[in-house]
Amino acid sequence: YLTGAASPRRHDLVLGVQPQSERPNATTLFKALQLIHSREFGDVLRDYVTFDLETTDLDPATCEIVELGAARVRDGEIVDSFRSLVRSEAPISAGASAIHGYTDKDLRDAPTLQEVWPRFRAFAGDSVLVAHNGHRFDVPVLRRLVGRFADVHELIFFDTLPLARSLFRESARLTDLAERFEIRKGRAHHALDDAVTLAHVFGRLSQQQRMRARKAALVNLLDQLALGLALVSKRELGDEDRLLLELAAPYALGRYSDCLDFYAAEREREGLTAPELDEVIARLGGRKLMERIRAERRPAERYPAAVARLQSLIEASQADSLEDGGACWSASRCPRPRAWRRTHTG
Repeated sequence: YLTGAASPRRHDLVLGVQPQSERPNATTLFKALQLIHSREFGDVLRDYVTFDLETTDLDPATCEIVELGAARVRDGEIVDSFRSLVRSEAPISAGASAIHGYTDKDLRDAPTLQEVWPRFRAFAGDSVLVAHNGHRFDVPVLRRLVGRFADVHELIFFDTLPLARSLFRESARLTDLAERFEIRKGRAHHALDDAVTLAHVFGRLSQQQRMRARKAALVNLLDQLALGLALVSKRELGDEDRLLLELAAPYALGRYSDCLDFYAAEREREGLTAPELDEVIARLGGRKLMERIRAERRPAERYPAAVARLQSLIEASQADSLEDGGACWSASRCPRPRAWRRTHTG
């Protein structure tokens, strides 16, 4: 487009060349490509129902439900809520009462879980049911108690705790996440308040996940980014550019990249007054670093048995469908890992 021989087409992203810009064109282009590539990255879920339980004690194998609260989310916004106390057969333990504040007297006139459940199912519909630490507590409690009088196998659950732990090293407790995102928590350990808090927290967790995915997009172009930054004078590089160059340089120097060969060929063919290849390599860390990186053993040489197993899985997964490729799970070829187990909870 700079020569005027062609004009931008509809939906094209056009980046102007700005010599006085504080950011090198290579960094700008790379980030723009990441944005374009990550347009398809959506939220984990947009429509769902968050829920929370308060119980008679803290043992998921024996406790009963005393309160069920939920929030319906559509397109990322809370549109409705559900809350009901539940009369339990077992008494509320002193420890549980100290946490949520409910006593047996509070539940005297409340409906039973069997009476509450149809209303909750009508509220939730076919939505994914989202809970925090759900797989360890809320989900097994629901399955055990509701399974006595209703079919629960069709329910789909999503636990936000693993997502939070994958994003942050600090505490992943719901209250701590709410504080991190500056979300009003309401009354802690009250089912509806916690369900509403979780809806807001889940939205922010999804946002954080999108941001991380965008930053990790197009790692296959890091060698090209390093080359582009190496062609810029070091005094023109900002702190972020220097960090990107440091991180990306090994990709350009490694044996799996042809960017340096391509650069040398283009420079020769076009007769460009650009830095010579040796100068570019020096800016990327030098030939000794390049030779050391390229001398490192390949994964197949370092882990031959593991790579062989992986290759057998790849070859066996060339079928058009999981059903066609089901034979690959034979015990003789690729036995299931010990930690693998069938689950209906997502």
